[in-house]
Amino acid sequence: GNVAENGISFLQLKTPVAFQHSFNDPVKIVITLAGASDDGHIDLLQDLSSFLGGEGVIERLSQITSYEELMKII
Repeated sequence: GNVAENGISFLQLKTPVAFQHSFNDPVKIVITLAGASDDGHIDLLQDLSSFLGGEGVIERLSQITSYEELMKII
């Protein structure tokens, strides 16, 4: 289907999943992008990359327990 607007989804897995990757396993955080235009995901990816590159952000994301905590981080 079509995407109405750009968006990012965040999923924190209660039980981490192994995807057979030597460095990234097990995976506890899943982030998806939805772009409303052919290149709409590019801006989202750039913003997400900058955000995730912040000091301690990934560790903080892996430890949150509520939507409110997520909103404080972002």
